[in-house]
Amino acid sequence: MAELYDQVKAFVKQAQLGRVLFAPVAVFLDEYTAPQPDLVFVPLANASIITQDGVMGVPALVMEVISPSSVYRDRVTKKELYARFGVQEYWLVDPADSFIEIFTLQEGQYQLLSAASTEEGRLTSGVLPGLTLDLKALFV
Repeated sequence: MAELYDQVKAFVKQAQLGRVLFAPVAVFLDEYTAPQPDLVFVPLANASIITQDGVMGVPALVMEVISPSSVYRDRVTKKELYARFGVQEYWLVDPADSFIEIFTLQEGQYQLLSAASTEEGRLTSGVLPGLTLDLKALFV
């Protein structure tokens, strides 16, 4: 999903919104919990949580790319984990179905904000407003 990283990073850099990090990067949500999401966005205001060892705190956005062996972990376990720690936005990228879902945190639980595939739909991000992705290029 290097193309996804490239598109998101280019948008964030051009708009000077913060930093985008690509796996492998540890996200230390607390002293015992350090998942390694596929992509992480940290706003400029919180850039100090990015260290040489990883992200030491809660990023605004994390993305997970689903693989056949990670479906339950990404759709349930990690989704619940990120919600519990207050990650504002959670993206699930499904390369097998050429599909992306964006969830936003509301009252401690994720609600579907938008979803799109290469065939239809439009993605909307609350954390990265104005972001436009070329989905056809992502799933080549």
